[in-house]
Amino acid sequence: MLSLATSSFQATPIVCPFIQIFIHSPPSHWTTKMTTIRTHGQRRTVRARFGILLSMVTINLMSGWIPIVAALSNRDPAVTVKVCQNKHCCKRASKNVDVLQTMSNFFHDDDIRVVESSCLSHCDMGPNIQIDLPNGTSKLLHHMTGAQTCAVHLATLLANEQQESVERSKLAPHKVLVAASKVMEQSQTLPLTEQIRYLSSVISKLETSDLQQTAANAHAHALRAQAYAEQGMSEIAIHDAQHVVRDLADVATSTTLTVAYRTWVDAEQQQQHFHDAVTILQEWYHAQPTYRTKLQREIESLAQRL
Repeated sequence: MLSLATSSFQATPIVCPFIQIFIHSPPSHWTTKMTTIRTHGQRRTVRARFGILLSMVTINLMSGWIPIVAALSNRDPAVTVKVCQNKHCCKRASKNVDVLQTMSNFFHDDDIRVVESSCLSHCDMGPNIQIDLPNGTSKLLHHMTGAQTCAVHLATLLANEQQESVERSKLAPHKVLVAASKVMEQSQTLPLTEQIRYLSSVISKLETSDLQQTAANAHAHALRAQAYAEQGMSEIAIHDAQHVVRDLADVATSTTLTVAYRTWVDAEQQQQHFHDAVTILQEWYHAQPTYRTKLQREIESLAQRL
């Protein structure tokens, strides 16, 4: 039995065939949203938002579909940052720069959602992003070629916006995250030893700045794991990749998880641990369905070597 508790609410049980969950009743002016999760008989982490409180609950359930009611406040919706993924925009980014990843690295507040977008027009001025503000207005930013230009354009937008300070602050990325994004971009042009040194400095700074649970930290670990693997240091590569998958998956982007899983599998194979590699591939298969066809072929090929 689980309890999602806030001190001022009355507890109301919600019963389903697999588990009984107590969700404390929110004030009447709040709304509720029904969320359904698939458990597959494994441990799952469920997030329920109560106003500004985010409760993390880990549950062990039988396989099946489990309804969970999450109480949501009536506050303003999140700011949405839409990053164009049209091939023309992506090609205009600086070398080794993924603008979607960069924008994800910038923000760690739950009030900011960074998402992929189809073409936003103005292709000759790309890469483009669109920022949807809580008041219903949208702002289109052009030439977002890398961390430096993204930071400059966001600063310009903030300086010109006449929004309330609370709304404006949502778009102000943490300075450490901006700096970390710049260093990560620069590191990809360096030799492997220097890459590892740069990325280690980024990780150290993030983890001493209370920014461990961020997309930037997850990506830095994934990139460092990749560099370690390419240098033949498979044990350390596995450690970093595992950290991303096991501890930072909730904040990691799809790109970061792909890098982490790929590096982990390759590092296991470097050590001739083919059974472990198959196990990780199977986990990856379920974690990122987009790659299922390719991963299934790889699993079948590797299984023949066992």
